[in-house]
Amino acid sequence: MSLHTIKSFLADLLVVNVKWHNVHWNVVGSNFLAVHKFTEELYEFAFEKFDEVAELLKMNGEFPVSSVKEILSLSEIKELDAKELNCSEALKIVHEDLVLLKEKALKIREEAESSKKYDVVMKFDELISELSKYVWFIESMLK
Repeated sequence: MSLHTIKSFLADLLVVNVKWHNVHWNVVGSNFLAVHKFTEELYEFAFEKFDEVAELLKMNGEFPVSSVKEILSLSEIKELDAKELNCSEALKIVHEDLVLLKEKALKIREEAESSKKYDVVMKFDELISELSKYVWFIESMLK
């Protein structure tokens, strides 16, 4: 199993943390308060998981990403310039990121299972479940 993919996932978590703060600050519209609170929950989730995944890397003998240059080179998340976002736009942006994170988490989990890295399997089982819940929340809000 390549720990490079986990490092990339770690970088994604930090980039979404900044990006979701941006969405949180700049969302507008009739559902502002709900989306504002929801995006706060999401960036807090991303930061918590950033620490947990970094510790998982250390447990497996790797250094976590620790420079902005390295984070930006490894992340697959698209950055977002500051601008007003209506509630629907904000949710679609966050949804796209959550789907990418979930797909990457599934890949990491499969590789970990094949490599019998059960600490990674357990952590990513938990992550996949939480990401799936957030994807469902957003898809329900967008209907």
